[in-house]
Amino acid sequence: MSKYVLDASALLACLHSEIGCEIVDTLLPESAISTVNPSQVIQKSKQKGIGTDTIVEGLQIVGVEIDCTLHN
Repeated sequence: MSKYVLDASALLACLHSEIGCEIVDTLLPESAISTVNPSQVIQKSKQKGIGTDTIVEGLQIVGVEIDCTLHN
């Protein structure tokens, strides 16, 4: 079970090296996100030219759990 729940803003900050990304980076291996958040992250990242496959693979690599029981 994950210790932290991240929202789309936290993931986007991490993906785009924005303020706070160093904190999010340390939490990723113990984090989960609601199933709603990946779609928001993918949409915003596509606007910056980052592909869907890159986002999904990145989440899998760092071990972020996508939990359909979490609600925003």
